[in-house]
Amino acid sequence: LENFFAHMPSDCKMAFIIVQHLDPHRKSMMDSLLAKETRMQITDAIDGVRVQPGQIYLKPPGKDVIILNQILRLQEAKQKEGTRLPIDTFFRSLATDQKEKAICVVLSGASHDGTLGAKLIKGEGGLVVVQDEKQAEYSRMPQSVIDAGVADLILPVEKIPQELLRYTQHPFLDKEWVETPEEKFEKDIQGILMMVRTHTGHDFSHYKRNTVRRRIERRMALHQIHQMSDYRRYLRQNSEEVLDLFKDLTINVTSFFRDDFAFKILKEKILKILLAEKAENSSLRIWVPGCASGEEAYSIAMLMVEASEELEKFFDVKLFATDINQEAIETARSGIFPDNIAADISRERLQRFFAKKGATYHVDSKIRDMIVFAVQDIMRDPPFSGMDLISCRNLLIYMDNQLQQNVLPLMHYALKPGGILFLGTSETTSEAADLFSPLNKKAKIFRSKDIGSGRLINFPMPGFQQVEEPILETGKSSVKNDLKEERLKRGRVRELVERAIVEKYAFPAVLLDEQANILYFHGNTARYLALPSGEPNFNIFNMVAGELHFRLSQAIGKVRQQKEALLLEKIQVRYNDSFLLLDLILSPITSRDRKKSWILLEFKERPARQQVAAEVVAEENKNNPDIDVLVNKLQTTRQELQATIEELETSNEELKSANEELQANNEELQSTNEELESAKEELQSTNEELETVNSELYNKNQQLTKADDDLKNLFAATDIGTIFLDNNLRIKRFTPAATEVFNLKRVDVGRSISDITCNLDYEDLAKDAEEVLDKLIRKEIKVQGEKGKSYVMRMVPYRSSENVIEGVVISFLNVSSFENSKLVAGDGRKFFENITDALWEPVLMLDKAFKVFVGNPAFYRTFKTSPKEVLNQKLFELGNRQWNIAELRQFLENFLPQDKPFEGYEVDADFPRLGRRKMSLSVRWIEIGEKQQAMILLSFKDITKEASG
Repeated sequence: LENFFAHMPSDCKMAFIIVQHLDPHRKSMMDSLLAKETRMQITDAIDGVRVQPGQIYLKPPGKDVIILNQILRLQEAKQKEGTRLPIDTFFRSLATDQKEKAICVVLSGASHDGTLGAKLIKGEGGLVVVQDEKQAEYSRMPQSVIDAGVADLILPVEKIPQELLRYTQHPFLDKEWVETPEEKFEKDIQGILMMVRTHTGHDFSHYKRNTVRRRIERRMALHQIHQMSDYRRYLRQNSEEVLDLFKDLTINVTSFFRDDFAFKILKEKILKILLAEKAENSSLRIWVPGCASGEEAYSIAMLMVEASEELEKFFDVKLFATDINQEAIETARSGIFPDNIAADISRERLQRFFAKKGATYHVDSKIRDMIVFAVQDIMRDPPFSGMDLISCRNLLIYMDNQLQQNVLPLMHYALKPGGILFLGTSETTSEAADLFSPLNKKAKIFRSKDIGSGRLINFPMPGFQQVEEPILETGKSSVKNDLKEERLKRGRVRELVERAIVEKYAFPAVLLDEQANILYFHGNTARYLALPSGEPNFNIFNMVAGELHFRLSQAIGKVRQQKEALLLEKIQVRYNDSFLLLDLILSPITSRDRKKSWILLEFKERPARQQVAAEVVAEENKNNPDIDVLVNKLQTTRQELQATIEELETSNEELKSANEELQANNEELQSTNEELESAKEELQSTNEELETVNSELYNKNQQLTKADDDLKNLFAATDIGTIFLDNNLRIKRFTPAATEVFNLKRVDVGRSISDITCNLDYEDLAKDAEEVLDKLIRKEIKVQGEKGKSYVMRMVPYRSSENVIEGVVISFLNVSSFENSKLVAGDGRKFFENITDALWEPVLMLDKAFKVFVGNPAFYRTFKTSPKEVLNQKLFELGNRQWNIAELRQFLENFLPQDKPFEGYEVDADFPRLGRRKMSLSVRWIEIGEKQQAMILLSFKDITKEASG
């Protein structure tokens, strides 16, 4: 650590959390030792402290430290099987919290602690750096990470700081990084994936683009390449980098009993019920695609053993675990894991299913023998079939919708009706909701629906046609040949394993084209098919006879017509001197381009005990001449019947031919047109694909540009000054009106708000912003600016669409004019109150809603009332509502827009405390400041005596 920080600049933009294996009862001296080598601030990790760049945090003894939302949290140290794993504990939280920005450095240590956490960081796209094991005093810890295949850089300690600085300065880790134009970016991604496909045989074009992009950018950051096109050229020149990228793309984060609650539900509520329904000693088949290094497969095997023993029933369990990564399969096949798996496996299971050998755990042979590990690409290789359970956890999340729509029906095909599909907590069967029904939504466990056999499955087809991007030789010419030879060697091993599995568990079968010609033989079909004499002819009807010929001809026509699978049972076929009883399974298959319809014909031979009766009859026939005569007659009858059937089929064919001839002319014309169009389409296909991608990207770019324009115009149009800050209180964006308060320029984006001068009499802005960010509260404060301006300042947390806090929004509303208006209105009111108080005539002032705003003393004396009964009341509601006269209301409503004085409007009404009176009203329109503050002035004159005189 001293050597590391001696070479790390103190002004770097990284924060360091040091996690050691410490005696829980002894205080560490690390702070004083490191202080000699660096000027960075060194403190013990405190619960609740926010991590800041340029600081070093030390894990205190007796505690485990984790990070959550960039805040350190302390918890009681955990211990399993005598082993404490503080480094794994922190690495796991770091991977979850920082994703691709997480960097772990594994130095000298005498345990396997850190390996599992490093796997998670690598899986999230972070960087894993390991001290050169030759330099480390205790090499077990760095060697464990290297053996796990997750180390990105293996360096001496003194060289690690330089590489970290280079890595963190790469645009991949910069939020403000502007990508290359999208159409060029997509073209480079496709070219890169093409090279991976050419060299490994695996197609990642339907993996989610964000995942692929992050993994590629991560490799770019490692090699300090800033442009995607440059990385593409780098791949052409370095074939080994293609293989390294392939390994990054196939990283599948896994662990024993991942999401423990889901495995508990699987065992207690699913497996036990499934096993209870099966007869003892029956077979149980399980498939784990994307098994990575095998933890998931071993976890399910352990559950199967536990469940069967608890039910006191035993089964022949065969578990197939597959993955496209050869190295991961080899790791899984070895069954050897570091001792830090104790963090995920209970003590009872460790003692029962593992053997401790040194610093590693070895899987028990009984569990190991239950599992067959094999390399398989679920997108390219045929699936298994007849499965009771498929555990495909956290594989679909890497696939786009189109690929999920292909993979889920394959899994449905692989499962028996009612079979169980076990997915990861973030996965769903929504792309194939008609094929699966949920058993437990929380644990993501589904049951395969029995939808009949009519669904056409888009089976993977081996092989592909692809233009190969050349790889330039940069070293010895033997490097490329060695790589090819290694891939061929692995391919042969894989082919042998897959062939052995298929031959053992699949029925003999043939694949038929539209004319019933055999395209492919699988297994030993010689027991059921006979080659015809003469020229080679592989039509199925020339290779079968008797009952099989008759039943098969009808069945093929029915399958083609109905597009549904068909089962023919108990067909008797002569083989040598005995008879075989067969079940035939005919399944329609559609090619990927949906232009060809084939039929898969499987021969399922019934057990020998069901054929004994036929063999006994054949044996008895040898010594009985009468039976021979009957057999001959029966054979003759069968032949005549066969001839009749064939004549009937001929007639049927002739009837069909009439319709076919009618269609022939149309088909010939269509075929000619199709040939011309196909030639044109082949020439244009590449251009169309590029145009489609370009169009989509152009539309997205236009939408983004329009949204950006709208946002800019909104900012320019509003008079509210707004500043957007990130979590470190650095400026992300501001509106033009904000420059009235702060001295902001475009170049200030990215600077801390505390570095910017403002025109406010307010010194706690940064402090209040930090409080809003920490406590997620809302603040609203009135502040004073220069030249007597007043502002209402509002601070709120910035929440993303995922409800993640990503900073603070500060807005400033200029309320100077509003306050001036209030002053003007107040002054006007006092002015009119003084005038009306001096008048002897009763006077009221109303607002535009006819609510009393001012009344003078003469009004209160005349009508014997008080301000409490009058003010803020509508004119028509005063007293006993004596002013609620329809003619008066209509007069005042019509008077408002005329803006003219009126005198002498007479009202005759009964007033409380006065009696009957006749009043003459004068009306004036008075403006105070703006027109919207205008009021109505009413004066009253008692003319009762004048009217009576």
